[in-house]
Amino acid sequence: MKRKIFKGLLIGLGVVTLLIAGAVIYLSQTSTSQITDVNGNIVPNSIATFDKVKIGGVEQTILVRGKDKNNPVVLFLHGGPGAPDMAMIRYYNEALEDQFTVVSWDQRGCGKSKFEDASLMNINRFVEDAHELTGLLKERFKQNKILLVGHSWGSVLGLKLIDQYPNDYFAYVGIGQVVNLAASEKISYDFLKEAATKDETLQEALAAIPAPVNGRYEGGTSTLLKQRELLLKAGGVMKAHKDYTPMVDAYMKTREVGLLELFAMNKHFKFSVDNLWEELTNINFAESIKSVKVPTYFLVGEQDYITHKSVSKSYYEQLEAPIKEFIEISECGHFPYIEKNKLFQKYLYDIKEAHFPESLVQNTAI
Repeated sequence: MKRKIFKGLLIGLGVVTLLIAGAVIYLSQTSTSQITDVNGNIVPNSIATFDKVKIGGVEQTILVRGKDKNNPVVLFLHGGPGAPDMAMIRYYNEALEDQFTVVSWDQRGCGKSKFEDASLMNINRFVEDAHELTGLLKERFKQNKILLVGHSWGSVLGLKLIDQYPNDYFAYVGIGQVVNLAASEKISYDFLKEAATKDETLQEALAAIPAPVNGRYEGGTSTLLKQRELLLKAGGVMKAHKDYTPMVDAYMKTREVGLLELFAMNKHFKFSVDNLWEELTNINFAESIKSVKVPTYFLVGEQDYITHKSVSKSYYEQLEAPIKEFIEISECGHFPYIEKNKLFQKYLYDIKEAHFPESLVQNTAI
């Protein structure tokens, strides 16, 4: 009798294990749907593809979607480093596909772009990767210039790109623009100290995290992750959320990313930060990039305590650019393209209208 019960339990456990494994495999499969009209017909001249491209000698993945291949290309440079935003761009900003050819790129070392050579994880290599990708997009879509959008870590690459390759871009948008990470980390930590005076639990947790020195935390990436977790709970990352529910929702509700990618995010983030953070904390654009030749827009969340507005505003005021605008978004933290996605989209539409003449399209893209 006991053997039969035991055997039954093993069979039941096996079935459950298979069901779970099947669910994980299903949720890890990725694809992107064609863009269709109300009758289910594919929209002529639309594009919806996953592409593997060789950039800097490494195979990397981009998602390209848009209703008309002759619309301006917008290239998104995600944050982190090592924090891909393909799911969030797709889920919260699908409307952009009406007016842009939207390109989401998983940078080397994260998401679908597997890479483990630490010796080639440096800022200049990422800038050159983005430059190569820009060239491929310009050639593919027959456009002289494209729109560049960089978020957080991506804004480091973005500012360097418009400094070194101004002829590639008709405008640049820096979201949560990084200027001086050492200064930003001090503000971030001080915000937590102030919040901790009103929260005993936070005070106890913060006591285990020494103040950063020149933007670097004792204990490295693991300590940085703990600081970010406390910052999130204290309202310094997103205004309306004390956890990463909006990001998890995007991962669960889009077919372009898989569950395994979500599970691997911390690993990829740690690998990227381990190899790039020291170099990042040495950056001070107020000293190294004092003027640019590309129309430049800074979009900052009022409640962003990762890249605080005071640092980017001070830099903005000294920066020389043909056109520049500092846009502060109220009731918003570090992720305007998620927290205030409709408003974010409107700003991009306005920038397109202001800076994308038809003359930038060489001829019909194929």
